Amino acid sequence: VLPFSTQYKSDKDLELSHDKTLVVCQAHHNHRYILLDMEPVVQGQRCWRVLINNPNKTDQIFWGISAPTTFTVNATHNSKTVWGQISNGWSRRDGKYDSCDGFRVDSGTVQYEIDMLLDCEEGTLTMGVLDEAILVKNEFVGKKMSTNKLSGIGKEKHGWVPHFIFSRNESSIRVANICPSYFLKKDWNISTILKANVEKNGQCSSDSLK
Repeated sequence: VLPFSTQYKSDKDLELSHDKTLVVCQAHHNHRYILLDMEPVVQGQRCWRVLINNPNKTDQIFWGISAPTTFTVNATHNSKTVWGQISNGWSRRDGKYDSCDGFRVDSGTVQYEIDMLLDCEEGTLTMGVLDEAILVKNEFVGKKMSTNKLSGIGKEKHGWVPHFIFSRNESSIRVANICPSYFLKKDWNISTILKANVEKNGQCSSDSLK
């Protein structure tokens, strides 16, 4: 399980706990961003599994990547170097939102897991959801989408790190680094580690993470 950055994040309304491996948003209807605290990826493949707790049932949670930097806005979706998608299906390509071509998660889903696979050699970021039962139809493409592959990602001299944006209070995120061969493959051990000491409301239980 990977820690979140105390440097590359919004300056308020984000609560870090469990050795900084769990972030809970405390902002009411305001965007807040945070990056992972890790060595930036500059080559090869890297895969992450993301546990998302969504107790207030919003479709405005963003996951993706960016350069490791401090952004001047809290709603970083439209900023340079930001690639990924919002849970409502709208993609971002270097901060641009040309189309709603991603998968859509039912906003009523309280807890779910998504995977992100970054391939620096291919220049792609592929995202997908582990439980397709939580997906809803993307009206822009006329069907349910289960994955979203963004291409055209160039070399970033400072490398890439996972980037997340919240929009509602009590939403929380925890991230694990996984082997690329496990992309979109359910694994009880990984899921158990991610969910350890975390309730579906995003809060921590009384036990500490070992």
